[in-house]
Amino acid sequence: YLNRARSSNGAGRSHNALTDDVLEIMMKEHRNERGVLLSSVKKHVANINPEFLGYTQNDSHEFLRALMLGMHNEQNIVKGKYKEMKDIEGESDRDAAERWFKYHKEHDNSVIYDTFGGLLKMVTICDRCMYRSVSFDPFLDLSVPVPKEPESIERLLENFTSEEHLQGTDRFVCPR
Repeated sequence: YLNRARSSNGAGRSHNALTDDVLEIMMKEHRNERGVLLSSVKKHVANINPEFLGYTQNDSHEFLRALMLGMHNEQNIVKGKYKEMKDIEGESDRDAAERWFKYHKEHDNSVIYDTFGGLLKMVTICDRCMYRSVSFDPFLDLSVPVPKEPESIERLLENFTSEEHLQGTDRFVCPR
């Protein structure tokens, strides 16, 4: 299912070098062969995010995000320019979701997004005129805050998706 189109980058490596290394690690792990490719994967990720250069301790979540983004960029079968999506007044949430999903697949189409990605619905309402804006933002992961006291996953997701009031520089700018 992964994009197997291989073309050399001039150094004898394919343009899918990160994906190739990750797949090789997975295959060796499956065969109980311990490989030494981890440093190669780390080097690829450091090319995406320089925070991972050297040998300092880093956040594993950020590493995973950079790894997935790098693999997505290698596997993305669509290359195109992004344009701003506009609200369509009176459009149903279902129709808006389908339009946003179609737009997203026209720009980000890879096995990485197919496996880990999704769209997060955001509804913003103007306090002054009650104008309602709906958008669907693509994600590869959700950064759900986890408190010190244990809570159920359902409760954590409820908190993550709960209503919030935007203020200051985050304040909603109404198009009306």
